[in-house]
Amino acid sequence: MALSPYPVEKVPQEWALEHEEMGSKTKFWYRRPDGRSIWLFKYPHPGTGEHWAEKIAAEVARLIGIPHPVTRLAICGEERGSASRSFVRAREQLFHGNQEMAGALDWYDPTRRFHQSDHTLANIYRTLDQNFLEPEGRSSAKSCIADYLVLDALIGNTDRHHENWGILVRRGRGVLLGEVAPSFDHASSRA
Repeated sequence: MALSPYPVEKVPQEWALEHEEMGSKTKFWYRRPDGRSIWLFKYPHPGTGEHWAEKIAAEVARLIGIPHPVTRLAICGEERGSASRSFVRAREQLFHGNQEMAGALDWYDPTRRFHQSDHTLANIYRTLDQNFLEPEGRSSAKSCIADYLVLDALIGNTDRHHENWGILVRRGRGVLLGEVAPSFDHASSRA
């Protein structure tokens, strides 16, 4: 069986909508002229292979059934990168782990970027206990986070900090409905 290379999406700079400020990499959101989806183009740090690590991590996640954004290899101008489709649907909002943990654990510092020793699995689970009222929802959310840790181990992801997971929230019949967001930002993996 002959293997074919992954296609590379060409992303003209004029498709850019806005820069994404979160994180350490240069990146921007864009939309194709004929498309409805919004995508995130990420430039890798030089010489790291972060763009292909994102793609390989997405393929591993797909193979083992872990929710993740559709990710493609991409190029903008002469710069290689990766493009990931936004997983936030209409009428949804993404709250990152640091926001959720600060809301659930009044002593948690959501602004601390390095050496955040309070970002532990036990504290993530406490946060999920606060956010998901039904036992089934809590169990499902915890299982999802555990699945992400297995993915991280498989791909060698060293970057599962408190801004690299989150909860998607939407309004439904007078209540807020939430679910753990798909696994995202796998550029630091060694897949």
